[in-house]
Amino acid sequence: MLRIGLLLDSTNVSSWVQETIISLQQMPNVELVLAVLNHSSGHSKNNSSTFIYRTLRNIDRKLMRLSGDPFNKKKLELINIPLVKVHPVQTQFSDRFPAETISEIRKYDIDIFLRFGFRILRGEILSVARYGIISLHHGDTRNYRGGPPAFWEVVNKHPVTTVTVQQLTEELDGGNILSEATLRTDKNSFYRNQAKLYHAGREALLNVIADLSKDPANYFLRKKISGKYCYTDPLYKNPGNVQSFKILCNWMWQNISRKIVALFYTSQWQMIYAKTSAMPGSFHRYKKLLPAPDRIWADPFVIFKDKYYVFFEEKLNKEKNAHISLIEISADLKTISKPSVVLKETFHLSYPFVFADNNEWYMLPESASANELILYKASAFPNNWTKTKVLLSGKRIYDATLHKQENIWYLFCNEKSDDRLSSDVYLHIYFSGNLLNEPFKPHPMNPVYRNVTCARPAGKLFYFENRLIRPSQISAPDYGAGIQLNEIITLSPTHFEEKPIEQLLPKWDKSLMGMHTINHAAGLTVADIQTKRFRWF
Repeated sequence: MLRIGLLLDSTNVSSWVQETIISLQQMPNVELVLAVLNHSSGHSKNNSSTFIYRTLRNIDRKLMRLSGDPFNKKKLELINIPLVKVHPVQTQFSDRFPAETISEIRKYDIDIFLRFGFRILRGEILSVARYGIISLHHGDTRNYRGGPPAFWEVVNKHPVTTVTVQQLTEELDGGNILSEATLRTDKNSFYRNQAKLYHAGREALLNVIADLSKDPANYFLRKKISGKYCYTDPLYKNPGNVQSFKILCNWMWQNISRKIVALFYTSQWQMIYAKTSAMPGSFHRYKKLLPAPDRIWADPFVIFKDKYYVFFEEKLNKEKNAHISLIEISADLKTISKPSVVLKETFHLSYPFVFADNNEWYMLPESASANELILYKASAFPNNWTKTKVLLSGKRIYDATLHKQENIWYLFCNEKSDDRLSSDVYLHIYFSGNLLNEPFKPHPMNPVYRNVTCARPAGKLFYFENRLIRPSQISAPDYGAGIQLNEIITLSPTHFEEKPIEQLLPKWDKSLMGMHTINHAAGLTVADIQTKRFRWF
């Protein structure tokens, strides 16, 4: 049983803290045995803020409001959990615990403390628990130390914002990193960027505690602990009045100009194709498959069976949900059919992963809005598809990608356990010994990634020069910013390792804004591109 202590400023906490503690109380092999309450006069770090800065944050929060605000105050019920009140010895930024408080805490035999309060902790409190103190730092410790959380990333137009789970040391925001989650920075809202980061931090912290509780004695031995970086960036703090005024003006102009541009321009996903090897080669020679102005074409998958069949997501602007359509291309690429709808449901469909097994054709489209991952079988290829099996139920699964290796089916997908989390960040792997007759089991390393720049699948895995390549989406600074090709080093039911080898970025044409899916079959490569076009024609 993992014995946990809480470090709190008050029993009135933000809702994300309350949710975290409630989740901890529901975990097996976890026991909350102590709460230490801060009874100093000044609880927080030195975060004095100016009038204009407060005005900026208030305007942002009102204009960009979210349901499920993680910062709403809640009363924390600590039933049957002993409380120890402490008056820390304070310097300008730091808190140290008096010797008598340390002695009192030792009686509870704490395995790990979780920090939800106090300022910079120094001294014996860092080691009084068997495994120290775990804390969240809402920023990338390599670039953003200090505060406010998730604020300067927006100001600096940093493409990603990171939250880290740390085992605290004496170094300011430089503890040993146990886990981290990297999200796409919300360029339009400081508040939304911060809220998303706090939700992601809660998920990462709970995952660390779940792993730690399974084998506390060996967790830190197994963990590749990092965090001792040389830090040369600024120690950030709240901006002053002059700087806040400049930020406020820039932020307001940015959001106004974005709305003005949206009146005249829109984006559209299209498809491109070319004869290539498994590697896509030069994109300058690709030809376009252009949809009508009232729709998008994305997520193309190609197979060859006497001719090429390109399955793709088609969404009409006037309709809520997308469906799966098909274009047929002759082997010599001279004849291209008109698109036809081959699969339509009452829920959104995209990413039509089409594959063959035992002389049968299957499709595994994204159906996250249905909260299940549905496998379809071709009753009459290529136009008629019948629901065959639900591979995963009760889960929001995105861009599921199957790969068979040594008679094991591996399913790569993005998954989010909470609607407040991003669909672009969390890569999961499932595996099964039989596609139709055995359930898919979660990989013990799940989530393999919490990283918006490399997690989400971007097409079928393929071999090139005897290397297994996994395409993944680069979803920052914007969704669909590009594709990363990763070489898989290890893939088994217990281990996974890959390394990045190439990036495919939409830079060959100034009108391009993104690309996020690429597939190859029998010498033909298809991909999607996002372009900006005038809204009225």
